Amino acid sequence: MNTRNHALDGVRGIAAVAVVYGHTILGLDGALVGPKVTPFGALPTSAWLAPKAVLMVANGESAVALFFLLSGCVLRASLVRAFEDLPLLWAVADFGVRRWLRLIPTTAACIVIMALVFEGLHRAWPEAQYTVVPDAGHAAFEPGIRSELVRATEEMKRLLQAA
Repeated sequence: MNTRNHALDGVRGIAAVAVVYGHTILGLDGALVGPKVTPFGALPTSAWLAPKAVLMVANGESAVALFFLLSGCVLRASLVRAFEDLPLLWAVADFGVRRWLRLIPTTAACIVIMALVFEGLHRAWPEAQYTVVPDAGHAAFEPGIRSELVRATEEMKRLLQAA
């Protein structure tokens, strides 16, 4: 019997789209980072109202939290269904093995693909540098990432001027 909850799938999909939207709009206009938490009355112009309203609804950070919350509900429901058919120990073991079989192959594939991509990039540009930014997230406007991007851009400018 298929017990998939399509409504939860839909809400998780909307949350995923909100995350992509949030990354896109903030990547295009970093000035929106601050105003997303600014009261409407304190906005510099009325042109900020539409993006702020959308960001209040489609906030990437809230969407990530919602996505994980709903995923936890889906995982719990899957575990409860396993308890209905099996004793506790077997149900937990079965659940763990099914999760492992679902996650490990895709994780391994991502690691292999990224290793191949990095190897190809290294062969194409052996002089390129790989920089790990400590305590960085994934947004270009975070201080550590921003400073590394500026440093790399200045280095590129220096190399191009020398050529």
